[in-house]
Amino acid sequence: MMRFNKALALFLAVTLLILLPGIAQAKKDFIITGVLFGDQVSATAWNRLELSVDNNTTKDFQGTVLVELEGEYFREVFVEAGKTASLTIYLPPMAYSMNPESINVILTLLDQGGKSVSHYTLSSGRPADTPIVGVMAREVRDFRRISGVLSYLSVKGMSPNSLDLFQFAQNFRAIIFCNPDAEILSPEQNANLRRWLESGGVLIIGGGSGWQQSAALLPADLLPVRVQGVETISAGDLASLALPSLEESEYTIAVGENLGEVLFSSAGGRPLLVAKKVGKGTILWSALDLESPPLLNAANAESFWQKLFLLKPVEKASTIDKRLTSQLLNTISQDSLASALSPGKVFLLLLGYIILVGPVNWLVLRKIDRREWAWFVIPAVALLLTAGSFVYGRLGRGSDAIVYQVNLIDKFSANQAYVESYCGILVPSTRNLTLSSDASLAPFSKEIGSRLKEGRQILALDSPPLWSVQNFIGAGILDTSSSMEVEIRFNGSVQRFEATVTNNSGQDLFASYIKVGQYWLELGPIHAGESKTSSTNIHPDFSSILSRYNMNYGGWLDFSSLGDRGNAQFLGFGDSGYLDIEEVSKTVALDIWVQEIENWDISAAGSVDIPQGILIPIVQGQELEDYGKNYHFYNREGDSVDLVFYLPENLDYSQGEYELNMGSIWGDIVGKMSVFNYHSQDWQEITSFPGGDMGFSKPMFLDNIEELVFENRLTVRIDYAGEINLSLEGIDISVTGGRIND
Repeated sequence: MMRFNKALALFLAVTLLILLPGIAQAKKDFIITGVLFGDQVSATAWNRLELSVDNNTTKDFQGTVLVELEGEYFREVFVEAGKTASLTIYLPPMAYSMNPESINVILTLLDQGGKSVSHYTLSSGRPADTPIVGVMAREVRDFRRISGVLSYLSVKGMSPNSLDLFQFAQNFRAIIFCNPDAEILSPEQNANLRRWLESGGVLIIGGGSGWQQSAALLPADLLPVRVQGVETISAGDLASLALPSLEESEYTIAVGENLGEVLFSSAGGRPLLVAKKVGKGTILWSALDLESPPLLNAANAESFWQKLFLLKPVEKASTIDKRLTSQLLNTISQDSLASALSPGKVFLLLLGYIILVGPVNWLVLRKIDRREWAWFVIPAVALLLTAGSFVYGRLGRGSDAIVYQVNLIDKFSANQAYVESYCGILVPSTRNLTLSSDASLAPFSKEIGSRLKEGRQILALDSPPLWSVQNFIGAGILDTSSSMEVEIRFNGSVQRFEATVTNNSGQDLFASYIKVGQYWLELGPIHAGESKTSSTNIHPDFSSILSRYNMNYGGWLDFSSLGDRGNAQFLGFGDSGYLDIEEVSKTVALDIWVQEIENWDISAAGSVDIPQGILIPIVQGQELEDYGKNYHFYNREGDSVDLVFYLPENLDYSQGEYELNMGSIWGDIVGKMSVFNYHSQDWQEITSFPGGDMGFSKPMFLDNIEELVFENRLTVRIDYAGEINLSLEGIDISVTGGRIND
């Protein structure tokens, strides 16, 4: 026996020595690698994964790429001998991940027999939620100065293929075109750029001697200036830009017919910075080349970009809190199961089992003197009740696959909306299922694989667990008949809101609300084409919305994350379902319409007062990801944070007292608070923070308010060291003795 073991060990050792070089060589023959855009995953927008497969052999390779991230992605690949093949796969937002601390993307190259021939792991930390400034220019490096001015913005190079998919383009909250080298946009990329603009993006176009290369990327109807040529001007002609290090020299600018709003002009009347609104977004055209003097100077560049992004703030894309989404999906997917197999009914089944087994064994079998039958009776009763429970559950759930959807609908133009859907499919049997749609789909379950079939993406469920709900995400563009028309009025004399909503969306809504600051107006159901007016101020009970789906629902959910989009929004709820899954006949959907209301008026006779709790800000800053849920912003590393206030359109700033209330800012803060003066183009200090644990409750008067407001926006900046906590409840601007323009 000992000799046999030694012989076996020797045989295995020799075999390994023979096979190991071959195995090592196989790993070198094929190499799979991947790069995520920005080397990180996004929490709130879709991700782009660029894959490459190297074939270092003398034979062509046909196989499959497998990508694992919350689900599986299978893509066929063919690589010629000695060459490299590339693939692009779009991955969903990672805010829905149950493991947000660390994200690993696993890449595997499989041969035709399903054997792994190459393996690679991409590791990324916590998913990022940082607004990105995308740059298409000769040199991206110079534009990184933007992050030095506004630390919450990240600057990344981009290419035309960054606009291939609208939901990926949402990573960029600002885009800069300046002298790109012979780049052109395809018709689909141009369409996505227009959608991106209409949804709230800021597009910046460089001029100077290279204006033609920048302008060539855009349709002519989008340009704020019809450029006719170039001129040289002196340093004195650029005085309106207030650049801090301007040398006496001549500078080249692009000139032409103005088609937008001039923000800055030269001493000779030439437009230097022109804005044009496109939907909710803005195009900014600079007469100066953004990569040439005087903007090559670091001080000038930082001053220029600070002014530009204060005139047109960059805001995060509309998102829905992942915890809220998961809770909503769980609630609506428990509709029939909750009633069919409630805890009470399961308890009754167990009680029936106990009662049946006891008397049958003790009374019946004893009486007929057949106690040995207990070996058969006990399993039989257990099997009978188990089968009955199974049948009962099947009757409660049915035999159809049901898709549950929570759809966030962002209306970005008159005829289009962006829909992002968090979905679950009820598995009625263990048979294989496939799902397909015109929208983009991505698995968010280990049981679902994404494949391409005849050039079309499908989701495949191979022998999924019975009665389970498997999750996936969808996103796409929804064509709508028109926008929701919303009119908000605030009667300052009686301190009361009134809102009128006309439903031109073409869809019926079973509940609707208007939110202004911390005030809510309930309008109730609004059918397509119907108009409703409300002046009832309420604290909304959203549990009634969820009880529509689950009669047993008795919880409470925080919908405040839907209201962090300025101080006025329309919020509507429907059940039509907008992600069409072709293989599924039954859909249970909760549609959430969110529409920002940029313009609203104040009506009053004589003077007007605006109380606290109405003019609340949007927070812009680089927050830590582990902040407490009771805070809108939290950081302990030291930086700056901006608070952008949106004021009503028709206020007359020549009269009244304006108070800044900072009632909910806490922490051990050393620093200062300033407000930006658009007239003098500099920061005006309001107060300082000496340090030590503190709360800030003293209101501060804002003098010369007409110099602090641009396009109804006022920006406050807090520069700090130490720990800072902000909650928007208690931060606002109130007005006493104001007036409105006629």
